[in-house]
Amino acid sequence: MKYFVAQGEDRRLTVESRQALRGSFVELSDGVTHYELKGPEDGEMVVMAGGLTIPLFYWDGLVTELNARGLRTLTCSAYGRGYSDRVRARYDETLFARQLTELTERLGLTTRPLHLVGTSMGALVAMTYARPAPLVGVHPDHRRPRRSRETAADLPSPDTGQRSAGRYRRPAARPPDTPGAPRAQRPRP
Repeated sequence: MKYFVAQGEDRRLTVESRQALRGSFVELSDGVTHYELKGPEDGEMVVMAGGLTIPLFYWDGLVTELNARGLRTLTCSAYGRGYSDRVRARYDETLFARQLTELTERLGLTTRPLHLVGTSMGALVAMTYARPAPLVGVHPDHRRPRRSRETAADLPSPDTGQRSAGRYRRPAARPPDTPGAPRAQRPRP
């Protein structure tokens, strides 16, 4: 049985063959991980987690935009994708969150806050990765003036390269007697 693989993903990777490839490689507890760490060293860190079928080059366009805005980025291919090892393990969020945890620790990126971005299953991986960290309502650096008023909605989508139509705004709460309000809020007759 032949599983789905992208072009070039079915070749045997060795230490020698990896030297000719872009990016860097690190041996983690489950296998070798292919990653790229780019951007200014003093920039805020953005860690990007792709889905099950997404190698690190998926993020190239967004990485270029973020680096141009002074942010440092980390992308990697999950086990089984790109040039990372095909490990004998259950491919689930636990495996990929462990991979991301070990990678960020090995690269010394856990000493300061970072931004997490996930797409597809990468969103679940990012949430699993972040779970052990305490949740805070306000960033500890909230008094620092922002360099820009841009948000992620202002950046181009990695899929289409187009900018988001606008920022998400939570809809206003409906009065309890309004049709369409949640049933628990409607007054009983």
